[in-house]
Amino acid sequence: MEILRYPNVANSMGLPLLEGVVTTNSTNTIITFKQYAFGNDWTGGFWAKIPTEITTSSLPVVFATDGVSGNQPLLDFAGSPVLTSDIVTAGNGVMLCFYDSASNRLQRIA
Repeated sequence: MEILRYPNVANSMGLPLLEGVVTTNSTNTIITFKQYAFGNDWTGGFWAKIPTEITTSSLPVVFATDGVSGNQPLLDFAGSPVLTSDIVTAGNGVMLCFYDSASNRLQRIA
């Protein structure tokens, strides 16, 4: 997943804070982040800031990166897809996530 490691953001000395842009198509709610350079074997936590309103929906949430094809499904602790209804926000919502490059698993922590 080409979105993480040493981004030039406000929280550069702790967990990275990445701000996403939200779009929706007929099958997914897509949160897209700017592309950041990092090693392919990166594993760790990060904050995902959602600056726009997200309303209740049963669509799965996926993360994407500008300029990189494909997307990464966001999973909950049990391994089930996170739905848009799980992350409803009026704007400026923040969630804690974890990415494991070895298993290619993107998980919502809180």
